[in-house]
This record gives sequence, C-alpha cells and structure tokens, in this order.
Amino acid sequence: MIENNSKDEIREFTSLISHSGKRLIETVNNVLDIAKIQTGQIEIKKKPIFIYSIFSDLFTFFNPLANTKNISLNYHNQDSECVLIYSDESRLSIVN
Repeated sequence: MIENNSKDEIREFTSLISHSGKRLIETVNNVLDIAKIQTGQIEIKKKPIFIYSIFSDLFTFFNPLANTKNISLNYHNQDSECVLIYSDESRLSIVN
C-alpha cells in the first residue's frame, strides 16, 4: 500500500521504475538495431579501438554510482592498452 511507504521510498520506487523503463526501451532499440544491421539498413563503420579506452570509460561512468551503493568496482589493466578491436565505436559507447 502506498500509504505505508515514506516519501523517500516512493521516490526510490519511482526512480527504479523510470530507470527500468529506460533500460527496456534501450534493449528494444538495440534489438531493432541488430535487425537493421542484419538487413543492411544500418552501416557498421569499423575502426580500430583500444580495449583500455572502453574499460576506462565504463569505469569512469559507473564508479560514482557504485560508490553510492558501497560497491567497489575495479579492473586490472595488464597490457590492455596495446589490445585493439575493430568495431563501430558508436555502438560501444555508453553515451550515444
């Protein structure tokens, strides 16, 4: 019952619902993009990308949120600066 929840709990639940909705929309959009890639409607622009930069960006993006939840994030960078993959950087970016 809503009457039994504090305003902070209601805000937290509302935020959780909002974030979950955004994730669901993002998932649906990703599935649609995969279908478009398979049918040639979207062109993949492959270029060399350092794995280190991807992990570094992910860590920088998610670490503040993890800290607020008392979760420790870390990754080990063992010569990954030299590892390249060929992919469409815009498809790997966390901010599109």
